Amino acid sequence: MVRVKIKTLLIIFFVSAASWAQPKLYIPEPTFDFGYMPEGTYVVHKFVIKNTGKDVLKIRRIRTTCSCTWAPIKTHIIKPGEQTELSLFFNSARYFHRTAKAAIIITNDPEAPAEKVMIIANMDTAKQTTVLVVPWKLDLGVGWKFKPQGTVKIKNMSHKPVTLKIIDYFDEALEEPVLSTSQLQPGTWTELKISVKKNAAKEHYIHASVTVSVLGQAGNEITRFTIPVCGGTE
Repeated sequence: MVRVKIKTLLIIFFVSAASWAQPKLYIPEPTFDFGYMPEGTYVVHKFVIKNTGKDVLKIRRIRTTCSCTWAPIKTHIIKPGEQTELSLFFNSARYFHRTAKAAIIITNDPEAPAEKVMIIANMDTAKQTTVLVVPWKLDLGVGWKFKPQGTVKIKNMSHKPVTLKIIDYFDEALEEPVLSTSQLQPGTWTELKISVKKNAAKEHYIHASVTVSVLGQAGNEITRFTIPVCGGTE
């Protein structure tokens, strides 16, 4: 009788321990808005994927909702307390208005076996009248014509001062972009210098992007835009 009770208690203990030691998928920022961007280009945003549970999180599959997107992830196994990154690329070819695309992450999290990350973009750039961006797409060239650095000029087309803030860039391929000045009075220009990391473009043709937020005097976001960056030695 005592043995039966002990065995029952052990079973309850191990079942409880197993149910407690579970993986837990957590995505701090599941949605990213590129703002305005040109049609026919590539942009990318990295999402942080965390395991806040007590057991190993396994990424079983990643499914995108459109052939215009793909989502490589650095690792499919995430230990408790650790994290990885998923890069969601988007090809805006034949998109001329606002759209949203997603990637579905399927895991062994028993409470949330399928979660999604989403990007939003608006290719109707004619509606973005606050700033003038030249060029909208930074093509650094291919082969011997490739240049590891380029400049984008930005002009304040509004009647009020604005502040530019870089809020995202693909750091696997790019160095941190630099604005010559972030404060723009009406009618004035600034330059955004974008540099490719050493050897990043030697391995393959790169697709990257830089997203800039345009803020008003009260610190509110007026608009945002994304500059696609491409090029490589091969």
